[in-house]
Amino acid sequence: MKKNKENLNKKRVIFLFTVLALSVIIQSGCGMLELKSSWKEMNIEIDGNYDDWLGSLFYFEDEKISLGLLNDGSDLYICMITEDRFIRPQMMGQGFTVWFDPEGGKKKVFGIRFPTGRTERGEDDFRAGMGRMMPGQRMDEEMMERTGQFLDQVVIIETRDELEQEFAVDELGGIEIFLDVTGGISVYELKVPLQSDEAHPYAIRVNTGDVIGLGLEIPKMDMNAMQGRVGGLRDRGGMGRPGGMGGGMDGRSGMRPRMPRGLNVWANVQLAVNGDSRYE
Repeated sequence: MKKNKENLNKKRVIFLFTVLALSVIIQSGCGMLELKSSWKEMNIEIDGNYDDWLGSLFYFEDEKISLGLLNDGSDLYICMITEDRFIRPQMMGQGFTVWFDPEGGKKKVFGIRFPTGRTERGEDDFRAGMGRMMPGQRMDEEMMERTGQFLDQVVIIETRDELEQEFAVDELGGIEIFLDVTGGISVYELKVPLQSDEAHPYAIRVNTGDVIGLGLEIPKMDMNAMQGRVGGLRDRGGMGRPGGMGGGMDGRSGMRPRMPRGLNVWANVQLAVNGDSRYE
């Protein structure tokens, strides 16, 4: 057990060093970020292991997320990594959608929502995490047990065809998706086809070399509804105890806990063509 913990800590150090050393974000004149995908030179398993992504991560300082982008001639691979312990319960409670605009703008043309979000249960998990204020490792493991059932469904959204339909994760026809936590690090991976065909009905519908719009969205939590539910728990003694959120304060530090703000990031992504290196 001690050896496993040492290995996890070592991986975290390598991950953080790589992000700080290699991340570059370029701001475009129109206010959107400009990122470049790199050509996929090795096999990428959609399994929550971020080792294959080291060296190809863009770091978003305000959002505290790292984003990896790779593509080959048929698929786009996306990896989002964060140590922020508040993001994962928001993903579970509110849902997390990756949006694509084939024209390179910010239109929500094609979306993949995973986790799909379960508002009532998700709020319970978020408050539990806030109230305990435990290290990310322990909190995430406990939440994994309670929310694992939310990770077997995906919502596909195609606004062109007015489609919003829920599928089982293993019935997506070419789309692969995974969310996991390793040593307190949340890792989200997605593989999505560039073009649709009979075997891949859902795709971005672009070609290598194109510039697409990519959006990452976690809706803001309904704070009025949340406060009402917190009040009910406080009446039952669930949140008003010392160390909890009673009165909106952290009982140990006297500081207000950080409240959920959702996530809304958009970028122009230049898809790679064969021969583009991730290290350029």
